[in-house]
Amino acid sequence: MVFLAVATGRRRKYAIYMVYLSPWFALCVGILLRAAAEFVSRLKSHRWQAAGQLYKAALASIVLVVVAYGALLTRQQLRLVGELTNPHLASFTEFSAVLRSLVPEGLCPASIERPVVWLAFPEADRCYSSIERRMADNVDIDGKDYA
Repeated sequence: MVFLAVATGRRRKYAIYMVYLSPWFALCVGILLRAAAEFVSRLKSHRWQAAGQLYKAALASIVLVVVAYGALLTRQQLRLVGELTNPHLASFTEFSAVLRSLVPEGLCPASIERPVVWLAFPEADRCYSSIERRMADNVDIDGKDYA
């Protein structure tokens, strides 16, 4: 976790770092889980007095974590399905119509930090502009035909 925090730093919004680092994090978690499972299984064969109690406590903890994770995953999925089937959400057609009403005919659309907005303007794909904070010093749209 510390490595991921240091490696990505303040660049968290760029998903490309997470694409490359997430598999390494998953491998680390897998190694940790395998080592923990091996430790718990070795507890059963130890002869010292507290090993049996520690084994039972470890199994109870594992069951508790699995049940809690399952409950959270179920809650998340139910919420996702509820939001996806929400009849009050705007459709893409409605969203696109509102965006198209904002841009006068003949002008090229521009968005700030939301490049997916171009989907509402398929005919303007050659002149669409996405202005991001990192490009602020290099982009000059003053006096140009953008809306």
